[in-house]
Amino acid sequence: MTSYERRDLLRGLIVALALFSLSATTAGRAALAADNRSGTGSTAMATDTPVGTALPVVDADTTPPTVTAPVQTIATGKVGSTVPITLKWSGSDSSGIKSYQLWRSTNGGLFVRDTTLPLTATSRNYSLTVGNSYRFFVRAYDNAGNASTRYGPTFRPTVADDRSCCVYFARGGLWTRVSSSQAYMGTLTKKPGGARGTARYTFVGRDIAYVASLGSDLGTARVYIDGLLHSMVNLNRSTSDGAQIVVSKHWTTVGAHTIEVTAYYGPAITVDAFVTNM
Repeated sequence: MTSYERRDLLRGLIVALALFSLSATTAGRAALAADNRSGTGSTAMATDTPVGTALPVVDADTTPPTVTAPVQTIATGKVGSTVPITLKWSGSDSSGIKSYQLWRSTNGGLFVRDTTLPLTATSRNYSLTVGNSYRFFVRAYDNAGNASTRYGPTFRPTVADDRSCCVYFARGGLWTRVSSSQAYMGTLTKKPGGARGTARYTFVGRDIAYVASLGSDLGTARVYIDGLLHSMVNLNRSTSDGAQIVVSKHWTTVGAHTIEVTAYYGPAITVDAFVTNM
């Protein structure tokens, strides 16, 4: 066989193989189409996007979440060099809230993040030093990575003890000052049993808390704020304790207010101090 004959034979084999491959591919596609029409075809193959088909465009979520400013209120607990407070906030988003961050500034300094806060927490308790000023902000992140930030107002806890806070009124007996190691600053003022008495304190602020001593000889105090009965608090305990926040009230804005602690002709009551936030 000459070289020309071998070359022609090789060319014929290449053409034959190409025709066979094309025929097999065409047959396979026809069978797949038939299977898909009958519902027996491969799901993955049947749902492949045809070449040249445009994919749907999905808009990215760029809308930040909604978050409230942290609300700071005076909490129950003991008053000393610090005052217990509670902060609360909330947030919402169509994609869901992924996490919150809480930041605090003290006396106008740089904001520092509270890294101990759980990622999805919506409240936090602190004990803040009396006389310092604080400001908080909350930052919320949604599941798309968008963020929103809201600042709360400045919080400055101040304590007025029983010796300087109030105007005292009594009928049938006198308010008396009593030394006590459990009381705030070592003293409290007490209305004796059987007498009617009122302690009145006027202040400017957005928060007020009534601080009392507790004991087995004490009764119920009526607490009026701006002339309206706010609560009735039982000071009677089997074990005595002092400097306890027993009633608190919060306003959204700073204003002038009056709080009165009153008892009728029953057991004794005490006034230990009042906490305000300017």
